[in-house]
Amino acid sequence: MVHLAKKAVSIAIVALIIISSLTILLKAENEEPLYVAIIWHQHQPFYENFEGYSFMPWVRLHAAKDYFKMAWLSELYPNIHTTIDLTGSLLIQLQDLMQGKALDQRYLISRKIAEGTPLTVEEKWLMLQTPGGFFDINWNNIVYKYARYLELKEKRDQAFKLYGALPGISKIENITSYFTDQDYVDLAAMFNLYWMSPLVVQKIYPELWEIWDKGKYRSDDPNYKPFTREELAKILNAHIDQVFRTIDEHKKLQDMGIIEVITTPYTHPLSPLLVDFGWEDDLRLHVEKGIEIYKELFGVYPYGMWPPEEALNEKVLKIFSEYNIVWTVTDPRVAAYADSSFLIGGTPNYEKITLPYYVDLGNGKKIYVFFRDWVLSDKVSFQYSGWNPDTAVEDFIDTILSIRDQVGGGRILVIALDGENAWEHYPNDATEFLTKLYERLSELQSQGLIKTVTITEYLEKYGGKEKAVEFPTANVKVLDLANKDISMIGSYENLPYKVILQKFPEGSWAGGDLSTWIGEPQENKGWMYLKWTRDVLYEYISSKGWSWMNPDEWDENSQRALEALLRAEGSDWFWWYGSDQDSGNDKGFDSLFKYYLRSVFECLGLKPPEYTLTEFFPDGSPYGFTQPLRQESGPVTPKMDGNIESDEWSNATAYLCAKPIDKLFLGADENALYVGVMFSERLDNYDVIIDISKKIPEKSNLLDYMRLSAGFAVEYSIFNEKIYKASTQGSPGDYGNYTESWNNVGFIEIFKTNSGFEAKIPYESIGISGKTEIYVRVFVKVENDVYAIPPEYPAKTFSKTPTSATPVFVYEDPEGDDHGPGTYTYPKNNVFVSGAFDLLRFEVYDLGDSIEFAFKFKELGDNPWNGPNGFSLQIIEVYIDTLEGEGSTWASTGSNVEIAEQDAWEIAIRVA
Repeated sequence: MVHLAKKAVSIAIVALIIISSLTILLKAENEEPLYVAIIWHQHQPFYENFEGYSFMPWVRLHAAKDYFKMAWLSELYPNIHTTIDLTGSLLIQLQDLMQGKALDQRYLISRKIAEGTPLTVEEKWLMLQTPGGFFDINWNNIVYKYARYLELKEKRDQAFKLYGALPGISKIENITSYFTDQDYVDLAAMFNLYWMSPLVVQKIYPELWEIWDKGKYRSDDPNYKPFTREELAKILNAHIDQVFRTIDEHKKLQDMGIIEVITTPYTHPLSPLLVDFGWEDDLRLHVEKGIEIYKELFGVYPYGMWPPEEALNEKVLKIFSEYNIVWTVTDPRVAAYADSSFLIGGTPNYEKITLPYYVDLGNGKKIYVFFRDWVLSDKVSFQYSGWNPDTAVEDFIDTILSIRDQVGGGRILVIALDGENAWEHYPNDATEFLTKLYERLSELQSQGLIKTVTITEYLEKYGGKEKAVEFPTANVKVLDLANKDISMIGSYENLPYKVILQKFPEGSWAGGDLSTWIGEPQENKGWMYLKWTRDVLYEYISSKGWSWMNPDEWDENSQRALEALLRAEGSDWFWWYGSDQDSGNDKGFDSLFKYYLRSVFECLGLKPPEYTLTEFFPDGSPYGFTQPLRQESGPVTPKMDGNIESDEWSNATAYLCAKPIDKLFLGADENALYVGVMFSERLDNYDVIIDISKKIPEKSNLLDYMRLSAGFAVEYSIFNEKIYKASTQGSPGDYGNYTESWNNVGFIEIFKTNSGFEAKIPYESIGISGKTEIYVRVFVKVENDVYAIPPEYPAKTFSKTPTSATPVFVYEDPEGDDHGPGTYTYPKNNVFVSGAFDLLRFEVYDLGDSIEFAFKFKELGDNPWNGPNGFSLQIIEVYIDTLEGEGSTWASTGSNVEIAEQDAWEIAIRVA
């Protein structure tokens, strides 16, 4: 009887399962599916100059790896419909590559190697740069996976360890000669080959797939086979072939109805900021040109438009609608500024975001707005790469089904994200993740549970227009930047704004607001550079009697000046400015931005202003600091006689220099800054310039007293014992009427000999009180020759003035708890030494005129990437709550942290 009872229960359970399954299937047949719209955003800013040379390789490399692949996936899975955004700046550069233009230096070097042409020392040096060279590839998934690549990286590290502190050409020659010709061939081949998609290589380039595993063996392994120059040539040819295939593949699949291709305003400008500055017509020019490029390539008019950075406001929507754009997409955190119910506890309210919305802009103009699921989108962008592919795909699918259960069929779930940058962080370039995802989506679609659609399909074929509800009007904050000078504003919160009634709020995907692109000193000054440049062009066009909106009537040079301005208006330059983002090559992006600004003036036959010529960031801070031979170990008070005695300077920071300079010594005590320079050869008659600036100067000039660039904005310039303080007349925005000058404010004594010199610079003579960071660059002028000391970048030190520090907060953290919530492990890279993330003590001190934050870690590491502050491994973020009941709860992207509502912050500090 017991066995029979158990059997009866089992039968009952099976029956229930069968009945439940039938119910689900019947429900799926009778209900509309959940519509799923996946939007892949593909973009690169302009990297090329007007002579057809590309300063960076990312268009070519992402074309080789991502652009064709992401469209081609829909050809492999034709029932999975997706939407793909191709920006105007990307499309133009792809076309230029097809015409043999926009070639980058890394391609040109690789082609020389393939052809057997000897490389110059400078070209070899570029190959070894990080960033900027042939190690600019994902280290975890490529360098550490392929033994030959890792061998060359270790060899590079050893070379820089041996010779990195040597000055100038001596360092370059020693490091580049450390590598063999075959090393350079292998490095070029692996860099270019592993920047391709393994899925595409396997299916389309079988001859390259045959050599794919060559990189798995070190040169001393019996299985090692060196790459050949002929193989490198085939790899480079495949790169260009991928460029040619990209646009054709997108057009073919759109014509077949499998994908929808959309575009953006031309150079991907931060659209709300353009209109906030009063440049609505600039946005119109961007929209016009983006549409023009799209029509020429795809033969149809775009139905949708991706707003750069998913950033919108009412005026942007109005301009989109003027050009008959039907739909666009953004983030629900933007919507929440008008209607807080779009969020529930800081996460998307799926009842709200799975509905389509429209904004009635009057005059019969209406535009549909969709809100993405940023949680699921960000999982694909930032989290799934660290998961097992099967687990990640099932989490994606479970999330979709859970949302379907919550909201029912007929709704639309939008997943929208970058379609290129995420995949390199996945094993095998996300091949397993993407193919399994498309397979599982196909299965759900065949069961009638979901239907993947393009946004236009949903609107036109599946009742999206009828389901749309009007977005609510509300009083919201909008930045008020027209005719404002924000160059001296230091935070986003202090920017001018107004609260007005709007049909749509202002914001972006990055936490909801626009603070990633404006607010920090570098960003605000950069926007002013752009404004001042635009003002000159606008006034020039007006003086000719031409219309800003009709550039076809302008002369050729003025049209080229406008092209340069539109490129400078792209969002990417401002994304990388400030401390909230780090490209690893912020110097390169700053240089590109200034190149386009400078080109505006040059095209008009005008002298470029100095702010377009500087080799430091807009806020005056250096691109970097010279790596010292020896770090300071304590205060120094050397005897001032011009003779450099090693024991007197033993605690000072020491820098190796280039001939005729041997070393620079930099130190300080409680009263003064000390500079010592030792010559490598006898110099009898020379001038000395010492340029100095605090990290936050009172006023600074772009060039020093002798019109030299110190690599930072100069506050004090000392020339042959006279101290000069920066002074300016007029505004840099008043072209032609701005001047920089220097006021003599004191004297010091410089003790010179024919073997070197020493200088004592009292703090009071250079306006220093309290502890502060000091930038220093020295020049020695011998007749017509000027020698920069250090040669590459400035030096830095800290004042050691006595302060009365009042402890505000001291927190002792237990040792050994560096595992996050308990499951975090250290990255696999060997540079991440144990204890590098083990914070032991956090202190806050009130210094009277400033606040000092002090952090103690168990181990800092060896600064493997030459971080400007002496460390590379740690990124420290401090969130400060200053106002009750106000503030933000989001934390930086990738931190996987959300701040509790009661601790919402107004000020965030990032130290890296």
